[in-house]
Amino acid sequence: MFDRLKLETRLLIALGTMSLLVIAVALSGRMGLSHAKETTQQILLKDAHIAEEALEARSFTLQLRRYEKDYFLNIGAPATQADYLVKWNGSRDALLAHLAALDALVSSPADHETLRGMQDDLATYMAGFDKVAAAVRSGELATPQAANHAITVYKDAIHRLEKTAGALGGASDHRMQERAALLEADTGRTSTQMTMTALLAVAVALLMSFHLTKSVAEKPVEDADRG
Repeated sequence: MFDRLKLETRLLIALGTMSLLVIAVALSGRMGLSHAKETTQQILLKDAHIAEEALEARSFTLQLRRYEKDYFLNIGAPATQADYLVKWNGSRDALLAHLAALDALVSSPADHETLRGMQDDLATYMAGFDKVAAAVRSGELATPQAANHAITVYKDAIHRLEKTAGALGGASDHRMQERAALLEADTGRTSTQMTMTALLAVAVALLMSFHLTKSVAEKPVEDADRG
């Protein structure tokens, strides 16, 4: 059937098919670009999750310090102390959960090392608080001043934990913003280049089709039956 078509018609069909293929390639490229964008956005969401968990960890670190002070300030009021101890234990458990979540989220050896340091600092502070609280309950430490002085040696660990959690959250947030900006720039630039290339290819194909068809149509056709 194709052989029975006029030459100019066959040229138009061939060049039209080529144009459609160019468009298909461009669309395929855009789909691939969209997939790459979605994958990168998942990475950005992971950074956002790390930042969120780190800042939550910092928040519960501050709560531990607050309830520690309230616990020692209420020496001589066992019921009030018991309430603050429950709150301290709840903040500790929440902090441990956030540190465990962070350890599962981070991927670089440096970040894992940072998490181990944070967990070690928390363990040091927890052991110190338990030791001082036991001395308070036994009557060995009878005043808030004495309890605060006894826990001072362990406070460097909780201060360091607070600072590290804040730095980890800030670094993840900054990294996320930088990656998001680069992603948007790369996606926009690549999409524009692909669109321009496809349009140029189609324009060239159509121009070639027009000139070839015109050339064939104007060429004298010899009479096959002559002679």
